[in-house]
Amino acid sequence: MFIGRYRHTIDPKGRLSVPARYRDELAKYEGRGLVVVPNEASLEVHPYEAWERLVSAINEQSRFDSEVRRLGRLYISRATEVDLDGAGRVLLAARQPATGRSREGRDDRGRRP
Repeated sequence: MFIGRYRHTIDPKGRLSVPARYRDELAKYEGRGLVVVPNEASLEVHPYEAWERLVSAINEQSRFDSEVRRLGRLYISRATEVDLDGAGRVLLAARQPATGRSREGRDDRGRRP
């Protein structure tokens, strides 16, 4: 489990640099993928195997509670599979709600900062 708060930037190509202290740990999953989930103003990063367990736990929740089903679908739908490149970066989807920016550097309304 990674804990902490880090200031980061997303380059013009939509790549996020992973903090150096986590690169070696995440490199163990090279080729097997990582899953990124935006969570308010942060990003959750899960190895694919851990993501599968999390999705299974979500799917085991009550099928009769519409709010539980809705929240589970929302959480899972926001996930994106990514790979760590050789420079310790991950390519984020065109738009991650955690940043409010598109790859082109525009905000949600299409304006440049």
